[in-house]
Amino acid sequence: MADHFDGSLLHLANRDITLAVVSRAPLAEIDAFKKRMGWKFQWVSSYGSDFNFDYHVSFTPEEKSRGEVYYNYVMDKFPREEGPGFSVFAKDAAGEIFHTYST
Repeated sequence: MADHFDGSLLHLANRDITLAVVSRAPLAEIDAFKKRMGWKFQWVSSYGSDFNFDYHVSFTPEEKSRGEVYYNYVMDKFPREEGPGFSVFAKDAAGEIFHTYST
């Protein structure tokens, strides 16, 4: 999917929207992969933080051992320790940020 992100950046910017991609890998690994692929979109690291766990796209061994994890708003079996996710945030005139949507 990431091969298509760069083409959308101009269209998003014209609507005052920013795209940022988050991965749990260390930033050096992300930057090397991004360079090899020729991608320009903003890609940041959540390495060492709870970000992916907070948005229920990464799962602890304890969660996995229960047989079901909370993913995409339901408890279900999930075959991996991580899954894809898309989240949308909005910032109001006062600068407050709101999580408005995830899938």
